[in-house]
Amino acid sequence: MRDQNEVISSIDTKVNYSSVNSFKGLTFGAVRGRVIKPLDTAFLTNDIVRVDVHNEEQLLQLLRRNRVDVVTLPKTIAIPMIKKLNIEENIFISPTPIYTYSRHIMLTSDLKEVHGYLTEVVRNLSTDPRWKAILLKYNLDV
Repeated sequence: MRDQNEVISSIDTKVNYSSVNSFKGLTFGAVRGRVIKPLDTAFLTNDIVRVDVHNEEQLLQLLRRNRVDVVTLPKTIAIPMIKKLNIEENIFISPTPIYTYSRHIMLTSDLKEVHGYLTEVVRNLSTDPRWKAILLKYNLDV
């Protein structure tokens, strides 16, 4: 499954991500302990100020209250949470994500029955009406 870390800012501040320089001088909200490789050096040199919180919902609440300028979250987490918090009209998502990646299911070799079952489920996801309904519900196109 494909996913990407969205660059999310206030509608008033609108951060269009193109490089690390897009964040210079801004306050960047992040979940404590999460590594954001492209920004590590800028955090260490204080070119970008990092504010840590405990979870994704706190992160979006800080953004909503203009306590941080920009955050990054996986699209599969961000879109449903933005809807849940009813802040769609208050935020801006940069057209360019900070990075994209694939999500994978990993199993130990002794779970052969589970592996067979999951392989079949994943193979049929694209035609599964329940899966399509979930994607639609959360505005995802993975």
